Amino acid sequence: MSDIDILPLPCADARVQTSEHDFWAVTVAPLIHRLRAHPLVQRCRQGRASRAELQGLVLQLGHYGNFRVRLLCALISTLEPGEDLLVCESLSRQVDAKNPRSAALHQQLLRSLELEPGCSSISARTQQVVDTTFMLCRMPGGAAGLGALALGTAAVLQTLYTDVLHALREAGTASAPLQYFHAAIERETEQARVTRDVLRRLMQARPVAWREALQAAEQVLHAWQAWLDDVVAAAGPVRETSASATSHGPQSWIHKRVLRRAQGLPAAGQPPGVPLQRHVELPSRALRMKLTELEPRQSTARERAEHETMLYILRGGGVTVIDEHSVEWEEGDAVYIPACVWYQHRNLREDEDALYLACEGTVPAPSPVTTPQAQPQQA
Repeated sequence: MSDIDILPLPCADARVQTSEHDFWAVTVAPLIHRLRAHPLVQRCRQGRASRAELQGLVLQLGHYGNFRVRLLCALISTLEPGEDLLVCESLSRQVDAKNPRSAALHQQLLRSLELEPGCSSISARTQQVVDTTFMLCRMPGGAAGLGALALGTAAVLQTLYTDVLHALREAGTASAPLQYFHAAIERETEQARVTRDVLRRLMQARPVAWREALQAAEQVLHAWQAWLDDVVAAAGPVRETSASATSHGPQSWIHKRVLRRAQGLPAAGQPPGVPLQRHVELPSRALRMKLTELEPRQSTARERAEHETMLYILRGGGVTVIDEHSVEWEEGDAVYIPACVWYQHRNLREDEDALYLACEGTVPAPSPVTTPQAQPQQA
């Protein structure tokens, strides 16, 4: 999402100007946050969506895509001639997206999910999304239509395409069929850029139109949230097993004598010539394990955790500084490190190496986890 141009718009009060950051925080970012809070979108992001859910998402997103040109044409009919040209350029790209290669990629994607083109009809909820967006795009003045497409639909589809693409990749879908979603993300990014540019100029000429655009974006979001509920209901109960539970053999079933092939890394604050800390990474599909050995009094570099991490101490004793908390540990202890915090490990022993195993997930935690309060140590 970070590659989308976020354009500054004036507030409803023409005397107040809103920065790009404030505009994102007030409008598009909350829409994305609310959409990503939906259980199905969360399962996609975590690689746990069922095959039936993925099939429903791909099929109904395809049906919605058949109306994209019609929606843009409806919007064009409400805009001033100068603005029409920009949107027409985007429209031409949408038409070009229906070239034989794009159609072949979509069919290839369907077959990778054991589906055939034309095997399903558009659902009532998908039709409702289309009808709601079409109604907004035909409202006079263009503010509602631009809000529906530039804010609501852009936020929804770019988020859905990205998270569904991740779910399909985790489910073992080959890279070739996934090119369909890569192309779709590029088209949404370009349409968002063009329509937001038109919306920016419209707001500068008529600042009060902001309110119309936001209300339209809200209506579109509600329609898509109901659409997600319908996809879940049509797929049936969610099984506990992951959609990516198909066996995929690793590159190596065993890592022999891992410390002998550990890499040497400079220890934090150590002068040249001092023995290096040693570590080796043991990767897998869904988690990452790292075995690290610290010389006496050595420290790791200060890092920021992108994932939740569990540290198991195999030998020695030391301390882990997690933000402002210092957690001392010794052999046999397990230390929890939340996501999105800064941490550093230090060997406190003068005459003994420290050896620990760090295990973390490869999927980022859905939200920052509060650092736990220090617990009194048992005697």
